[in-house]
Amino acid sequence: MADVTISRGIIVREDFLTATWATGSGVVASTDGDILSLSGTTSSQGYATGSFTAFSTTTCPRLLIRAKGAGTIDFKVFYLDGAVDTFTLTLTTTYSPFLRLLTSGKSVTTISFVNQSIAGTNSIDFVQFYKEDLTFPGIIQPMPLSTGRIVAVLPILQRDGEVLQDLGSKSPEIIIQGALVSTITPTNHTAAEWWDLLEGLVLEGANETWQWVTSDRIHYKYLPIDLSRSEILSRKNYYEFTLRLKRFDVLSQTADRLGISY
Repeated sequence: MADVTISRGIIVREDFLTATWATGSGVVASTDGDILSLSGTTSSQGYATGSFTAFSTTTCPRLLIRAKGAGTIDFKVFYLDGAVDTFTLTLTTTYSPFLRLLTSGKSVTTISFVNQSIAGTNSIDFVQFYKEDLTFPGIIQPMPLSTGRIVAVLPILQRDGEVLQDLGSKSPEIIIQGALVSTITPTNHTAAEWWDLLEGLVLEGANETWQWVTSDRIHYKYLPIDLSRSEILSRKNYYEFTLRLKRFDVLSQTADRLGISY
């Protein structure tokens, strides 16, 4: 099984429920309540915001953007001391996550999309700044991914056979089971720290604060909904856990939003 990772420590996230950033001359931005449609950016005109509390890149060094489109587009991060990081995203026709590391020891004040290389509309799912990606240690069980439809079964008097009424689909759920042990790479935490980190993930889930989960086949937003941990009394610094997560969708699921071919 491939490694399973999950983000934690979200400090700033823009999920584009609304399109409220400042637009430069000729820039057009709109949202369907989930995905930002952005066009018209140039090297000098973009889509920018500073409507967040400035934060330190030492404590929150990671940037993740999920987007699709054509050509390239730049994402600029402006710092309090006047320095700028420019990240060029190479877009494709399907959604891709772009992970970047910020310059350490800075304070982020403003961010913007600028300088698309091809005219047209690009789609931005989200932008988030966060503390770290956790790579789960000691995964000891297969990771089931359950999904399905909600079907009402209606018995009809004196009819042979029932009437089935489709009510929509369930949000897929994954179950991660493993052992919490001390790790060095790629995530440096003791077994005791892992115990607390998982509880923190569940607490962070308040107000639908989803996390980005990746595995061999999963690359999407998931909300931690249940956690159980067990102490193995005969073993020190070794704990077993089960974490349940639900896929988080702002709007109705589609193959395009999920980035799958069908």
